[in-house]
Amino acid sequence: MESINNLKHHFLLAMPQINDQYFGQSVCYIFDHSERGSIGLIINKPSDVNLADIFSELAIRSSNRNHLIKPAILQGGPVSLEQGFVLYNGASNNVKNTEIVPGIRLSTSKEILVNIAHGIGPDNVLVCLGCASWEAGQLEAEITNNAWLTVEADETLLFHTPVEDIAKQAANKLGIDLSLLSSLSGRA
Repeated sequence: MESINNLKHHFLLAMPQINDQYFGQSVCYIFDHSERGSIGLIINKPSDVNLADIFSELAIRSSNRNHLIKPAILQGGPVSLEQGFVLYNGASNNVKNTEIVPGIRLSTSKEILVNIAHGIGPDNVLVCLGCASWEAGQLEAEITNNAWLTVEADETLLFHTPVEDIAKQAANKLGIDLSLLSSLSGRA
């Protein structure tokens, strides 16, 4: 079983036997993992929402047209679907944020969206609606039961890999070809 401190800043890759709408074929970035449980963001499932929709909903005027070419907002998970989570690299001095690891931060602040709308936000950004969470010991049990593969996260996969390629590239870091995995599992 993974130790409690090991899963922060890791990806979870869903094994084939997970087939629900949120977690099937998902890659989840774990940003908090402790004895109380785990929280992460699914980073490879685009929604039908885009930043312009979010700006309109929050009455944020945009002077930056670059946000229109960004990918769709991601389906971060089944918990707190109305909550936005902005994962980014770099500093943003005037917004409340949490540093996950050096250089990678998370904010739920409207101010970071205002900064993005005005072209002064961070360049590398993932915006998710909702998150994924596990109670104490739940994620460890799922990993033990072969529901997830774990691999250390990196900025290239987070911010510079097309959404449709993240799972394959994360599995490649483990030397695994996802197309060869079976939904059947067992123990020797």
